[in-house]
Amino acid sequence: MTSKYHNMDRRDEKKLVSNPFIGRAEDHPQVQVQTAASTATVQRNKLPKMPSIMSERPILKGGLKGHLDFMWYSNQKQSYLEHCTNHDDFTRNGVHYVNWADVILNVSGRPLAGWKFVWMLATTTLVTYICVKDVTGTNFDDGIDKDTLGYLTFGLSLLLVFRVKESYNRYNEARVKWGMMVNRTRDLVRQFWSYCDDVELNSEATRWTVAFVYACKHSLRWKPVCDDVDDILFPEEVQALNAADHMPVYCMERLAECLRRARQRGLLDTQQVYMMDRNITSFEDQIGACERILKTPVPFGLVLHLRWIMILYILCVPLFLVQHLTWGTIPVTLLFAYTLTGLEDISQEIENPFRETWHALPIDSICACIKKNCYEILARMQQVDRDV
Repeated sequence: MTSKYHNMDRRDEKKLVSNPFIGRAEDHPQVQVQTAASTATVQRNKLPKMPSIMSERPILKGGLKGHLDFMWYSNQKQSYLEHCTNHDDFTRNGVHYVNWADVILNVSGRPLAGWKFVWMLATTTLVTYICVKDVTGTNFDDGIDKDTLGYLTFGLSLLLVFRVKESYNRYNEARVKWGMMVNRTRDLVRQFWSYCDDVELNSEATRWTVAFVYACKHSLRWKPVCDDVDDILFPEEVQALNAADHMPVYCMERLAECLRRARQRGLLDTQQVYMMDRNITSFEDQIGACERILKTPVPFGLVLHLRWIMILYILCVPLFLVQHLTWGTIPVTLLFAYTLTGLEDISQEIENPFRETWHALPIDSICACIKKNCYEILARMQQVDRDV
């Protein structure tokens, strides 16, 4: 059976490009293609080497050294799920479970007190000094009773639990949407290479499928230029993508154009086009949901009121503790205040899960995973054709 690939001699085999996403072989200066159609003679060991998802992330030394680096020196602009420590089977694959060593020693994952520590220290010290020295000459040093503090505790607890829950729901929903992108991109590339008998068109569709997820990543991070697709798209395609106001939509337009051309040439029937177009529509749904999460934060008034109650509560805690701890009120109040404000800070971090922060989603790794999966499908389909 004749292959749909052009025949290449052994000298031409050595000139194969390493990136199989670059579709038209005759357009690439490194590839010489003969026009005579005959049985493909490309050897199986000449397949391009598939990139590894782990090669796109810095790998730290394994064992204790790697784990200590993860706990103390992690890049705060990179998701903790993208820090590979080679500590065990889980962390090597980007999954970190909290252990007791993290509880005691981990600094990278804790919220920073920052400037808040200054005003917490100043106000706590001032309130404690006034109460201990009875500066006002009144009964202010008697503080407040536990019932008054209990009322504030109840209200603060309800608001804080709601805040954490809402932020995590947004984080989890965003992860679900990116998980659907992984599924739909795999399916679309598989469908092109299984149903459509046109290598050039399939390669183009694969390029734009991978470019779509990188365009989504940069769009959700408010970056106007996608600089991760230079090894995937042709220069003119990269230029056109970066010129678009909405880069993900442009990628979907190119994918729809591939479907249209395949249908016009009779390479796909109506049912196949319908199934494949549903995947492209799913792309629209996923990026739309992510944009909704990005552009609709937790209501401003709710966060403002929560933080106001939190400040009031931190000011009232010394008035209760000073009756029992006197000057020991200061460190205890600071520890208590850090616990409350830390929860609020983490909630704010995961409220926008697309940021380049330690607590954000591992979007870089998800994009690399999609790229790797598409390489694998492409190479396997090419191998099948070469074996025919």
